[in-house]
Amino acid sequence: MEKEQRFIAAFAKLGDSAHISSDLLTDMEAFVCSMYGKPNLTSVNTARHMLFDQHFAPKQKSQPLHKIKGTDPSNLPPCKSVLLEKLKRANLVASMWKNAITPESYKWAPEENGWLLENGRYVINWFEGQQVPEDVCLHIDDNVGTDMANEEEDETEYCSSSDESDSDSD
Repeated sequence: MEKEQRFIAAFAKLGDSAHISSDLLTDMEAFVCSMYGKPNLTSVNTARHMLFDQHFAPKQKSQPLHKIKGTDPSNLPPCKSVLLEKLKRANLVASMWKNAITPESYKWAPEENGWLLENGRYVINWFEGQQVPEDVCLHIDDNVGTDMANEEEDETEYCSSSDESDSDSD
């Protein structure tokens, strides 16, 4: 991977523009796929799905959720919407480093580059859009965590957007 000129060029472009171009996102997706052992793929969503199936697909149809117990999603690549937000943050930091010797090294608004301003503090914007695909939302209850004994109330809404403007079409 380190000799792949398109990956080197893609990383070199970080910090040059306030926005992540579709070409840069495509190259970075291919890089992530390669990192996760899927060099022939160019979509992190496809790679994520394939790796999930590879590691957690049921061996018996009678127990479809048997291998789901103990899953570790940290071993999967990020989905495209999460990768985009990570790239925005990396782009912002790269821009600051590329402009460190200029009087205005901080050129772009963090709120437009993977961060949210909440109560006067910046917090990470992990993704845009829904956390769970719409067809899955039809089959789950957003209050699943609140019915569990000895657990604190889980206020996570899996089928709502992280942002009111649903701009990601993944």
